[in-house]
Amino acid sequence: MTWKGIGHIALALFIGGSVLWPMVKRVVWNSHYFGTKKSEPDSVKISVFDEALCPDCREFVKSQLGPTWEELRDILEVETIAYGWAEESHSRSGYNFTCQHGPDECVSNMILECSKHYIKDINLYVNFTVCFMGEEEPLPPPLAIAEKCVRRITVDWLSIANCTESVEGENLLHEAGVRFHALTDPKPTEVPWILINDEFNSEAAYNLTGVVCSIYQGPTPAACM
Repeated sequence: MTWKGIGHIALALFIGGSVLWPMVKRVVWNSHYFGTKKSEPDSVKISVFDEALCPDCREFVKSQLGPTWEELRDILEVETIAYGWAEESHSRSGYNFTCQHGPDECVSNMILECSKHYIKDINLYVNFTVCFMGEEEPLPPPLAIAEKCVRRITVDWLSIANCTESVEGENLLHEAGVRFHALTDPKPTEVPWILINDEFNSEAAYNLTGVVCSIYQGPTPAACM
C-alpha cells in the first residue's frame, strides 16, 4: 500500500471518529439517564379483583379507590379485574357467562374489561371506572351508564361498545377469570380482593390511602402528611 493510500485511510478514520464520538457520547448519556430513572422510588401498584354490581365493590371504588387516586395518582399504578364469582362455559365462538348479580353484571364486567383494553391513558381509565362503578341506584342499563361516563371523560366509546357486544369482549372477560382463579396465595374469599404490590392486603378495603402512604418509599406526598 502506498503512503498516499495510508493517508486516505487515516483521514477517513479521523473523520469517522469525529462523527461517531458524539453519537457514542449520546448513547453513554442515555444509558446513564435511564439507570438514574430506575433508581427512583417505585410507584405503588393497586390491583382490585371485583364484580361490577357487587355492593361492596362499588362502595370501595367510590369511597376508597376514587379519592385515593385523586390525591396520590402520581405515585400509583391501578388496575381493576372485573370477574369475581362468575361462571363460564364455551360457546360456539367464545364464552357464555353467568354472574352472581345477574346478566347485567356480566355485561358490566365486560364493559370494564373492554374499557381497560381500549383506554390507554391511565387517568382516563381510572376516572371511567370510578364513574361507571359509582353510578347511583336505581341503575340504568350498563351500556347507558358507560355511554354517560364516556361523555364525561371523552374516550373512544365506539370501540368499547363494539368490544362489549362481540367475541372480543367475551375473550377479555375470560382472561379476567383466568387471572382471578390464578390467585392462590391466599385464595380469594370475598370481593373486592385487593392486592398492593401483588400481595393481598385486607386493610386496603377500608383504608386505601393509609396503606399506600405506609408503603410508598419516596418523598412524602401531601396527602400522606
